[in-house]
Amino acid sequence: MGRITTLATPLEGDTYALTGTKTWISDGDHDLTAQAVHRLLARTPGAPADTRGLSLFLAPRLTFDTGIINRWSVTRLEHKLGLNASPTCVLNFERAIG
Repeated sequence: MGRITTLATPLEGDTYALTGTKTWISDGDHDLTAQAVHRLLARTPGAPADTRGLSLFLAPRLTFDTGIINRWSVTRLEHKLGLNASPTCVLNFERAIG
């Protein structure tokens, strides 16, 4: 976990711009609900390089304040052995609001 390179850049208010990639995410994206919220670990600028520098962020599919689509996307579908009904994927966050 200490090698996580996802970056959280502070924005105005209590929001952050999240940039990075999450891999092997079960139920990463699907059309069963309108809203999905992802939890991800990221580093803020100046945070220590080990696990003490990680913070937990939430990145919704639709932003809570404006309801617009957030800036994360599915870049690849994965195939897990034995999990046939699980939409497992790689998510790419490009300045997603969290």
